[in-house]
Amino acid sequence: MTAMVLERVRERLVPGEVLWKLHYEPSCSSTQELARAAAARGAGEGWTVVTDVQREGRGRLGRSWVAPPETALLFSTILQPPLDVLPLLPLLAALAVAGGIEGSTGAVPDLKWPNDVLLNGKKLAGILLERPAGPDVVLGVGLNVNQARQDVPDGGTSLAMSWSANLCWLPFSTTSVPSTSGPIAKAWAGSFRAGAAGARCSARRSASIGMAR
Repeated sequence: MTAMVLERVRERLVPGEVLWKLHYEPSCSSTQELARAAAARGAGEGWTVVTDVQREGRGRLGRSWVAPPETALLFSTILQPPLDVLPLLPLLAALAVAGGIEGSTGAVPDLKWPNDVLLNGKKLAGILLERPAGPDVVLGVGLNVNQARQDVPDGGTSLAMSWSANLCWLPFSTTSVPSTSGPIAKAWAGSFRAGAAGARCSARRSASIGMAR
């Protein structure tokens, strides 16, 4: 992601319940660690960091999240949701990510509880939610974009693999980040239904939410 891409993303982030503060690190150990450190400094809701390279990316249960440089959309953001939204946050975040993918590419992902976004039955994106001390929740997203088959683990996929062609990074990133973040913010303003509608979740995806086994 270049400075030009970052500025285009900023232009598309609509101020509302959440005031987004977007930061870019060419490489880092983990966007989650950067966001947790920012939360500890009082950065506040909407602080978001995007990177091209994670050396120690992680998912749920301590699993690692690995992607070659500049092939995945990797970001973490600080949220301060109301307490009654917390139990729904994993599903809401997954709906927002799936809606961002659909709005950016036309692909219609499915969801697997609690935090996987699938395409054609294979894992396309993962979501990590962590609660440091205080009111903050740190939401991390890893979305496979331009990985080749040898770059993803068994059971995984990327948008490039599904389409047999790489995505142009500029239009994809400038569309997908805002369309993922916006629905999350809408939920704070109203209800879970408002967030789901903002994610443009299709009836097909709603009916295909699976339970993790």
